[in-house]
Amino acid sequence: MKLTRLELKNYKIYYGKQVLNLDVPSNDSSAQKKNLILIGGLNGRGKTTVLNAIYYALFGSQGKLDSEYSLTFSGAINDRYFDEGGTECSVSLSFQNENENENEHVTVNVTWVFDARKTLLIENRKVFISNGNPEEVQETNMTNEEYFDFINRRIPHEVAQFFIFDGEKIQNLVEKQDHKAMKQSIQRIVSIEVYKELVGDLTQIQSSLERKLSTKQTTRKLSDLLQEIEEYKEKLERAQSVARTLDSEVKQMEAEHITLSQQRRQKMANNTETSIQIHKRITEYQHKLDDVNNQLNRFAKTGLIKYLLAPLIKKMQITLQEERDYVQQQNQAATQFVQYDTFMNKITTAQITPPLTNEQINQIVNEGKAIWAELNNIKRKKIEHRDIIHDIAPGVRQMLLSLPSSINQNIRTLLDQKLNYEKLLKQSNEQLENAPDPVDTTDEDQKINQLNNTLGEKKARLKSAKMTIMKCNQEIEKLRTQYTHTEKTSGEQTEIQAQYELLSNLKEVAHKFVEEVTTLKAQKIKYEFKNILGRLVQKEQDFQDIEFNENDFVVRIYNDRGAEVKLSDRSAGEKQIIALSFIWALTKTAGLKLPFVIDTPLGRLDSIHRGHIIRNYFNLLSDQVIILSTDTEITQEYHQQVQNYLVRSYQLVYDPIEKSTSIKEGYFSFK
Repeated sequence: MKLTRLELKNYKIYYGKQVLNLDVPSNDSSAQKKNLILIGGLNGRGKTTVLNAIYYALFGSQGKLDSEYSLTFSGAINDRYFDEGGTECSVSLSFQNENENENEHVTVNVTWVFDARKTLLIENRKVFISNGNPEEVQETNMTNEEYFDFINRRIPHEVAQFFIFDGEKIQNLVEKQDHKAMKQSIQRIVSIEVYKELVGDLTQIQSSLERKLSTKQTTRKLSDLLQEIEEYKEKLERAQSVARTLDSEVKQMEAEHITLSQQRRQKMANNTETSIQIHKRITEYQHKLDDVNNQLNRFAKTGLIKYLLAPLIKKMQITLQEERDYVQQQNQAATQFVQYDTFMNKITTAQITPPLTNEQINQIVNEGKAIWAELNNIKRKKIEHRDIIHDIAPGVRQMLLSLPSSINQNIRTLLDQKLNYEKLLKQSNEQLENAPDPVDTTDEDQKINQLNNTLGEKKARLKSAKMTIMKCNQEIEKLRTQYTHTEKTSGEQTEIQAQYELLSNLKEVAHKFVEEVTTLKAQKIKYEFKNILGRLVQKEQDFQDIEFNENDFVVRIYNDRGAEVKLSDRSAGEKQIIALSFIWALTKTAGLKLPFVIDTPLGRLDSIHRGHIIRNYFNLLSDQVIILSTDTEITQEYHQQVQNYLVRSYQLVYDPIEKSTSIKEGYFSFK
């Protein structure tokens, strides 16, 4: 089966008629078979709407309560079209059924009609079937029940979760794989459920023959066996009736338990803070404020003066350091010219005729100093003159320089904390005046406790009824075997008895066939699962071995140390990989040609696992794969990699002015 066309008309975010051509080549003999339809759209642009439109067009309200289904479609009509006076929207899905008749083309047209408040009034479903000739399209007159039977014979509703799904939610498959409904869905997709139904049909025919035999004249021993079989069958029917009633009651009570628990949580969540909670918070704030005040008081006693003097001390220390550096530079320079100064003192005090003027003496001294410095390789550095204002002893100077000039404690932070806690205390005290009493969930708690007690009792009775059913079935099969054996040895065999013997043998063969085919299917699932998982995952040491149990139909994974990997504790991305691998295994085992529609398939995966999926998964999963992706999933790099198996692509373009999405050919433009 493959999808060929989807038309959305004023449906949700889509205004007017928007069409997607979903057809893929049926007889593609090229080395790289093309199977991918790529639909790109940013978040909120209508990708999930496309997914749901396909699902609801195919399966309608199956699996949903009428009220839940109506609520799903309330407001489904496009806002712009509704404002223009429109009252209905529609989805039309066409598909080709290639399993039974390659030429069978089916179009399902679903129209929803709304009232003035956008509440769903009517759902109208029409089904058109043709043999490939557009001029020979016939509308069928099907009730909803007839349509559901029609579609479920082609695609069972129970298996829809395996081929139409949200990639970010498919990880839930890992967490609920041990549920009874999940086991039934898996058996349905790999056809085991069909074989079991065959055994059930044979059992019903066998019972019918037993009733006929009981009215025939037979030997006493055969008659007694038939009578005993009938007694066990009556006991079995009573136990089955009790089990059905109890199972229904348990499901209803479990749903009620969930509702009550949700109501209790909602009450707790919606309830404003009680006076007890506010008192507790006030005490916490007051304690923190007291701690801050104590720190400020200690600082006021011991550190406030130092805090105030710190800037002045710092300034004084800078001046003292500069003065000390100046004196040291002066002394260092004077030391370099001691001999020169001694020599010049003697020269300038000597009797020279005619005597030198003071100006001439200064010139000789300065010029001579420059010549002296050059001859003795003395590098002269100009020293800026400054006045010495602190005439103190070196020891006192050193003591002043060693005084602390900063305070480690951050007073500003403490003051900010003080103001913040005072503000919070004020707000809390104001809230305390209007605080309600503590929330009362006594009623819900009592009902939940009562439900738990009743549930425990009913589950125990249900378990007992199932044990009775199992024992009755065992006894009935045992007696039927005895009957067949006795009938053979008695030498008398009527036509009905011959039919009964043949049917018993056929049923035994069918039982054995179901057991063997279940084992083979389980082995195939294990092989395919391990094969694809090895190509997709990165942590090979964590996924060393695979087990798929044919009794509970649950996948178990073991690491390189032989320990079972707890799948529920793995990351969301890893669980998504595991779920996709399981779907792959089911698809390959079932051998069904189903179309896959996957929304956001790579959202939770890193770049390495995305690459593995692109290269090893979509191109080999099925003959038709429809992917709804954002521009950050199928990026420019990945878009290039899928070109070999890409049939066509679309982009969902949102118009913020019209507040609607239109469908355009082509993918995102990467620049």
